[in-house]
Amino acid sequence: SKQYPKEVWNFIHPYFSSRKEFEIRFAIVMALDFFVDEQHIDEIFLLLSKAKLEKYYAQMAAAWALSVCFVRFPDETMFFLRKGILDEFTYQKALSKIIESRQVTPAIRQLIRQIEGRNKRMRLFFAILPDESARQAFVRTIERIKQCSKYGNFTKM
Repeated sequence: SKQYPKEVWNFIHPYFSSRKEFEIRFAIVMALDFFVDEQHIDEIFLLLSKAKLEKYYAQMAAAWALSVCFVRFPDETMFFLRKGILDEFTYQKALSKIIESRQVTPAIRQLIRQIEGRNKRMRLFFAILPDESARQAFVRTIERIKQCSKYGNFTKM
């Protein structure tokens, strides 16, 4: 994939939309191994949000990928996680894997633990918002609030 990154990216792309658990897992693991970079990070989030993460091994691959994304792009990953797109299991596993990572500082681990409990309540509220525009407005409001708090910017910790 280092020799032909564009070709490999194009090859794995359709597997993200597969209905087969291990095809989805294959695409996610290839993405986390070779494509967690500035050029692909937004598309990885988009593909994860659209993937059918209904089975255990696909969900665990997504959680693992998100923990790798967090190490390299913490603000972008937390913004994606806060959108509430993922199912509860994958979301919680992603937070757990971030906490378990040796590349995450103790201060950030503690912060993620606090977010874990608080976000369960917020995700329940988020689920009842009527449509996508209301959800986006809610996310923007929360982001503005977090920018004003000590929990706003993960890269400055």
